[in-house]
Amino acid sequence: MNVLAIGAHPDDVELYCAGTLAKYARQGHSPCIAVICSGDSAALGATPDETARIREQDSKEAAALIGADIHHLRYPDHRIPTDDTIKNQLIEIMRLCCPQVIITHDPNDCYTDHKRTSALVEECIYMAGQANIETQSPPIPQHPYLFYMDTVGGLHFDPHYYVDITSVFDMKRKMLACHSSLTEQTSRFPWGDLAETMDYTARFRGMQAGVRYAEAFRFPREWTWQITNNPLP
Repeated sequence: MNVLAIGAHPDDVELYCAGTLAKYARQGHSPCIAVICSGDSAALGATPDETARIREQDSKEAAALIGADIHHLRYPDHRIPTDDTIKNQLIEIMRLCCPQVIITHDPNDCYTDHKRTSALVEECIYMAGQANIETQSPPIPQHPYLFYMDTVGGLHFDPHYYVDITSVFDMKRKMLACHSSLTEQTSRFPWGDLAETMDYTARFRGMQAGVRYAEAFRFPREWTWQITNNPLP
């Protein structure tokens, strides 16, 4: 099975669904990652271009740990468009990966980049299967399952499913650790750096699910998105 996770920024997938991707990979499935923004606004003490280069390399190293293909669209942070150009780019990535499962941000998440990514993904899933919408690759043959990953702080998020990631939590930690340039910058946060934030979230969702560590997901309550067979690992 092919699985595509689409995040707004270079560390979003690692924070909220890397354990699930690692579990898919361990079971012999094929994970793929797409990143919309370059992460150039992060305060790394470097220019936006240099910051973007560093963060893209970090995300490539993280994806390589689970053998995931990764695609970067390189839009500036806070500048995600909604035109046909980005839609065609997302459609092409979906067609290249040909996923049975797509994971992305929840539409109720706190950042505009997250919300815009969520809306674009939901729209492009439909378009990716349409024969008369042309990109380099042919239309996907099936309508993928769509899952929303957890929100920042877990706010406004009522999970439908949990994935027990206890057995792969060390890999999730290693993937996030690839983003060391950003983790150092977040150490000043009163609630903890990225690694601590990830631990809190995974333990809290694990407590809800009755396991040590978990990641939480929900699916759209709309026609054609209903789940008859749970494809999560």
